[in-house]
Amino acid sequence: MGVLLTGLVILLVFVAPALAIYPRLVVSPKDFVAAPFVSILVVIGLYSLLNGFDIYRVGVVQAVAAVLVLIAVYRVSTILKSAEVDVRWPASEKAILVIAAALAFYVATKLYVDGFVFHDEIYSWNYWAVQHFLGEDIDFSNTRAPYPQLFPKVLSFSYMVVGSIEWQVPVKTALACISFSVFCAFGLVMSERSNRALLLFFLLLVFLLEGVRLDNILANGMPDALMGCALVVSVYFLVRSWSEDAQLKLVALSVVCAVVSALSKQPGLLWAVFSLPIIQSIHTFRSGGQWRPFMVTLVAPVAAITWMLTEGANFQKNQGVVGRSFSDRDILEQLDFSVNQYLWQEPVILGLLAAAVALATWRRRGVSLLLLFSIPSLLSWFLFASYDMRAGTAALLSLGFLVAYCDFGLRAKGVTAVDSGSLLSSSTAAKSRYLLLGFAVLLGIGGGISTLNKAQKNGEKFAENFELESAPLNNMVTMFHGDGQAVYQEIFNRGHEVQLWTPTAYVYGLFYGYTGVARPRNGYKYNLKSLLAELRERRPDFVTDSGNRPGGSAARALRNLIGKRCPRMFKKIAGPENLYRVNVYKLDQNLLDSEYCKV
Repeated sequence: MGVLLTGLVILLVFVAPALAIYPRLVVSPKDFVAAPFVSILVVIGLYSLLNGFDIYRVGVVQAVAAVLVLIAVYRVSTILKSAEVDVRWPASEKAILVIAAALAFYVATKLYVDGFVFHDEIYSWNYWAVQHFLGEDIDFSNTRAPYPQLFPKVLSFSYMVVGSIEWQVPVKTALACISFSVFCAFGLVMSERSNRALLLFFLLLVFLLEGVRLDNILANGMPDALMGCALVVSVYFLVRSWSEDAQLKLVALSVVCAVVSALSKQPGLLWAVFSLPIIQSIHTFRSGGQWRPFMVTLVAPVAAITWMLTEGANFQKNQGVVGRSFSDRDILEQLDFSVNQYLWQEPVILGLLAAAVALATWRRRGVSLLLLFSIPSLLSWFLFASYDMRAGTAALLSLGFLVAYCDFGLRAKGVTAVDSGSLLSSSTAAKSRYLLLGFAVLLGIGGGISTLNKAQKNGEKFAENFELESAPLNNMVTMFHGDGQAVYQEIFNRGHEVQLWTPTAYVYGLFYGYTGVARPRNGYKYNLKSLLAELRERRPDFVTDSGNRPGGSAARALRNLIGKRCPRMFKKIAGPENLYRVNVYKLDQNLLDSEYCKV
């Protein structure tokens, strides 16, 4: 069921909306890679429309999605039957798609092994998605600053399509189509299409996934992957517009991807507001071409600045992020710290940077991208978000893209296999290509199946009838390990029949929307007396401490209440041997009401 729903989300959310609006994307795989990002903008438009009329409901969204599929099928079939349109997918491009699909499958299996249960997934992105799904106001109290809502809105639309917020695993796994698009862009941007170029393309993707460890970023439920992939695909369409016909169309697709990137996560703003229009203006000035494509690129900064002035007002005042990065260091010390952490201690990243700089300089390709985006993006990461490698997603992907864009430094020998549109050829070059494709498929599928089997066996150690696609039980096992099934049965599976109180956003976000869950009042300073008064007012059946996560004064007061003042009022049912060392307690209501606990 989970696999079926994953395919349904990919079709209804990431493919059909784009083809309904612009069916000519199917004419060439070089254009089809834009489909997920065009679809995302359509989905965001539909969300705004339906929400504005207060009809953002499961049945309505499913009906609209079905209509879009019918429109897409009709319009695509019309294109394919048209004698005026030459629909050809050359063999070299099909080979690129096969390699990209094999590695995207591997990413998909890593997405499939759990729901939204790690770090920011819990208390921000999926938390906001559930709020959009339920039609509630968006709560930024955990982040203390506004964040772009494009990604949570796409997740909420996906939940609407599958009918429930419980289907986290299919919704999360469908994000693998974003990785597929960027993998395709890496291969399709190459002017060299020989077997040696395809081999290097495959090795580059493996290097990025396993060497640079981008698989851990692409395989999580946060918008960094969407931001970085949309940005690189935007670059892909931009550089194509410099050498191909239909320049305005390609620039328009670049702008669409740039807008998606900017509205997904703040690092995308650098490309949309600054790099894209400036790089295009430089190209136009040097080539003496028309300025209309440049005027089209101005849509991206307008969209990004509009967000900064409206929904994202004061986003830059996120002192928690900047303070966490700088700690007590000045700018020079911060740069030295980041260079040591991400370059000297991570030679694979240093090697990627060196290769991109050397190839761009030698081949004189992508120099403007390197100087006006990749290096500024790298510096921005090192200065303002060095605590997390996810913040460097766009910079790292752009460096990898530059390596492919420069054809790995190869001197063109042309395509060494029949490129008539068929992969079935008996030539020696074609046989070598089959071996490469077979190896890529075996590696992707084998690695993916191994990932699924390992996750399934780990889950079965902790819970009976464990299934990866069942996000509720899966999440409880991931969070609470051996106590996961007990927490699932005692609390989660009983829905709103029980009330849970927790001082940490990690537990709150995990249960939000599924059970009755409450947390301390925002900004309130708790002591033993005020905490006990709140527990008597809210009357939760269960409480948790904050484990090794932030919990504030409420967590400190609760720890004192449990450990010293009123220990018999709390019966532990889970912890602390789990993901965040959280303890879960059943609260004795009789003792809560009695004179036992006096403070």
